[in-house]
Amino acid sequence: MNNLKAVLQDKIADAEMVLVGLGEEMSAHEGNAENEPRYANFIRGLKKEEEWLLPFIQLLYRKEYPDSRLLQACHSLAVMLEGKNYFLVSLNTDDVIYGTEFNKERVVAPCGGYRYMQCPSGCGDRLFPVDDKLLEGLSDGIHSGKISRRPDRPVCESCGSGLVFNRIGEKKYVEKGYIEQWEKYRLWLQGTVNRKLCVLELGVGMEYPSVIRWPFEKVVYLNQKASFFRIHSRLYQMAEEIGDRGYSIKADPQDFLISQDFL
Repeated sequence: MNNLKAVLQDKIADAEMVLVGLGEEMSAHEGNAENEPRYANFIRGLKKEEEWLLPFIQLLYRKEYPDSRLLQACHSLAVMLEGKNYFLVSLNTDDVIYGTEFNKERVVAPCGGYRYMQCPSGCGDRLFPVDDKLLEGLSDGIHSGKISRRPDRPVCESCGSGLVFNRIGEKKYVEKGYIEQWEKYRLWLQGTVNRKLCVLELGVGMEYPSVIRWPFEKVVYLNQKASFFRIHSRLYQMAEEIGDRGYSIKADPQDFLISQDFL
């Protein structure tokens, strides 16, 4: 393992460009707001018609109790990429990546997250900003144990349906939120042709393989100057066509990153 870490470090240092993919093993542990007394008391006080607040409550809980292990792993990765021409593709919808040191202009999250809201029916392919005042009032109520007035649910301006977070799990997921950044990624990827490229795939399984897993393999296969590191606790196997330019590492990617001597 130590030898592979040294090889990865050397390949990143030597690369002209670095492509990184993050999968489910690099996502935040959801945690359970009901395990924290203040949140649990607030949740118990909700009426059935107020259950739409639960995703907002969970969002506040994750912000107050972030996944410190994941943040440490992201910091280690950011140190590795410092000064490099990189792009990062994330399948995760927890938005943790946007609260780290990575350049947001070099990140794309095609599965959405909590930065926008949408109509559950996808009305007009529109996105709506998250109501910060709603979150602030909800947070005050949770921590004070009381709330003067229950917030009104944000609704779609077209059909009046209650808005939901813009995440791929929605029946009518609105893709507009990531398209512009995806175009930047596509153009960046075109620039990797015949360049020394290091591809690092962290914790990517078979969820949406057409976004990261298969395209990354194709990029490396076509670029003879590319090296490929696939790190996963179970699905670490490498395509034979990659040959000796591929490195399969059976490991939890967060543990692997945290153990790096890059700091």
